[in-house]
Amino acid sequence: MYHFLLKELTTDQGFSFANDLFVGAQEIIQICGINGAGKTSLLNLLKLKNDSFSLLSQSREIQFYPRSLKAYLDIYKYCDSVNVDRLSFLIHQFNLHSKQHLSVDDLSAGEYQLLKISITLSISAPIYLLDEPFQNIHRDFIPLINDHFEILRSAGSSLIVIDHEELLSHSSLKKIQLTRSDSLITLESFNE
Repeated sequence: MYHFLLKELTTDQGFSFANDLFVGAQEIIQICGINGAGKTSLLNLLKLKNDSFSLLSQSREIQFYPRSLKAYLDIYKYCDSVNVDRLSFLIHQFNLHSKQHLSVDDLSAGEYQLLKISITLSISAPIYLLDEPFQNIHRDFIPLINDHFEILRSAGSSLIVIDHEELLSHSSLKKIQLTRSDSLITLESFNE
């Protein structure tokens, strides 16, 4: 049983994918590739093709927010799709609770990334699409994030992680390497 299948993918830049992408239930997929291989193109296609994702992207998408991190997080208490208990737990586990008096703008790049991860992983979704989730994050937090990925997978969700580094540590991890030749992008499965 697959959560979804993407077939005959073509980007708006004219790149075509040589093969389809299958995402199975309870699957963690890491998509790797050098700069220019097509990771961002694939990310953009995934966002267009499916609206049931919980998405973590690298754009600074928080356009408007209250003066303090606490007031910003309080907004999520009123969102039906947010698991408020999970959000509170992640905020504490990532030590952001001590920063709640600060403005979101005053957070370091790593703290801001942890905030985005906390929000993304707190949204109930069948599929989580994570673009470079470990960027700017202190290495001590990576095992905690991996643990939360596994919790979501065990609960029935799938995760697609697009990253340069291989920092995922799951035995069930499916790895896909992107390669590009001219206008053709190939998805090649590989597991060590």
